[in-house]
This record gives sequence, structure tokens and C-alpha cells, in this order.
Amino acid sequence: MNKTGTKHLTVLRHSKACRMSPGYSGDIARPLEERGEADARKTGKAMKELMPVPDQILSSSAPRALNTAKLIAEQIAYPEDKIIEDIRIYDAYTDTLEEILQNVKDSVNDVLLVGHNPAVSDLIGLLTGSKPEELHTSGLVRLSLNIKSWKELHPGCAAKIFALSPHEIKDSK
Repeated sequence: MNKTGTKHLTVLRHSKACRMSPGYSGDIARPLEERGEADARKTGKAMKELMPVPDQILSSSAPRALNTAKLIAEQIAYPEDKIIEDIRIYDAYTDTLEEILQNVKDSVNDVLLVGHNPAVSDLIGLLTGSKPEELHTSGLVRLSLNIKSWKELHPGCAAKIFALSPHEIKDSK
């Protein structure tokens, strides 16, 4: 348990993906664009400066989300082989994301969740008790959760610490 009795959750929308084309086997298979890869790296570098490395990264297994998670992991020195893929995150509603998070081990105090809109934006709104705002690609929101166990996760238990979009991050020279 951490000293404050709170958990932390960072919710990240996957990076910019290629548009659908006949070569892909459905929406789930869309890969990242070059810009998406660059934005994920940029966001990862900013995360390294702004927050501790999460104890656990949970990601949709859709290539655009999983590759975003891997690029972030590389920037924050999180072992890529420790990323937990969960196909349910791909087309989840908030109740599914809530259930996934409620099953995180209590020894984990800080989670990065990499997923898709509208669910990730809706989850932030649900947990903070505010109107959902659309999270842009490679955008994230860091939350402090007033819970001691992930099983206690419920609507209104979170406070926003900060939000970040790759458009707000200055390129490092």
C-alpha cells in the first residue's frame, strides 16, 4: 500500500492510427501512422518527466493501442514484456473497463490503461463525476483515486491531477 492510501490511474487513448483500407482485417487491425508513433514517443517522454513509472500497464490488444503502449513503455523504461494485453479493452464500455480495473491486484498502486474512445473518455468522466471530454489520440489524464483497493473503484472516486495532449508538448531539440 502506498503512504497516502490512494491509487493512481493514468488513462491514455491510443495514438493516431491509419484509416481503414481494404488491406486490414477490420477496424481492430489498424496500425499506427508515423505521426502516431512520434506522438506516442513524445507523450512517453513527457510522462517520464511528470510522473513515476506505473506499476502496471494494461492495454487493448488492438495493434494501434498495443504499439502505443510499447512505445510509451520504451520511453519510461517499463519492461515491454510486462504489458498486460486485454482484448476486452478494444470495444469496452465503461462497465467493462471498471471491472478490469477492479481486478487489479492491490499490491499495484499505479496503473496506465491504454484504450479507445469513447470508453476511455467516458471512464474519466465516470470516475471524476464530471461530464466526459473527448480524449485526443495520444492524450492522457492522470487521476488520483480515493480508494485503498482496486475493488473499491466506483463513480466519483477520482480527482484529475493533470491532462496532457501531444499538441501541448514542446518538441525537444
